[in-house]
Amino acid sequence: MPSSSPDEPQNVRFWPALDILLLKEVISRRPNDSKSWESVAKSVNEVLQIIRPNSQVSVRACRSRKQDLLQKFKKDELSSLRASGTDEEYGEREQLLTEICSFEIEEKGKASALEKKKQEQGEDVRRLAMQTLTGTKRTSMETEEDDIVTPTKQRKSHLSTPTADYITFLREKHSEESKLKWEQLELDKKKFELEKEEREARLQKDRQMMELLIRLSQNIKSDILHK
Repeated sequence: MPSSSPDEPQNVRFWPALDILLLKEVISRRPNDSKSWESVAKSVNEVLQIIRPNSQVSVRACRSRKQDLLQKFKKDELSSLRASGTDEEYGEREQLLTEICSFEIEEKGKASALEKKKQEQGEDVRRLAMQTLTGTKRTSMETEEDDIVTPTKQRKSHLSTPTADYITFLREKHSEESKLKWEQLELDKKKFELEKEEREARLQKDRQMMELLIRLSQNIKSDILHK
């Protein structure tokens, strides 16, 4: 079996500083599919190459690590992951996990509300169908009992039934609800875009600071070796 090339990136295990980098990318991108997780892994590896050349983490490893951290955080078992790192790193990692839990709960709440709304609209449609069917039968019976009623009078009588009023009410209700829902979606979209820009700006600043610290560390090591 051929051995791996010395230049081929090797998979590494996560440590607190790398956890922090991963969680910041998750908060910034909010990955929910394979493509977005590939973007997360790519960004993590770009920084990892600076810290540890020829090292990498896979997309699967990123997803698994995030899920493992969340599960242990919810069970208050993060202390079991304190193999290395500083108190500041542990504190920042927990803060990031708190933020991820919050937005995941928010997303689940929105999905639940949307599903409930769909169910309510389905019930309205079924109720409307039953009302329409009942009104049609009643109108047909009235027409058979009274041959004197003209088509014009019959149409007016039909339109004045509770069914017609109910149809009008439902149309106005759905129109207003759709308008409010659209406005809320637009507001949520603008809010999300603004928060995303702020997160990306913070992430870029953190990356620049990390790169600076790495360069300073390398310079210090080089000076020590040459003394």
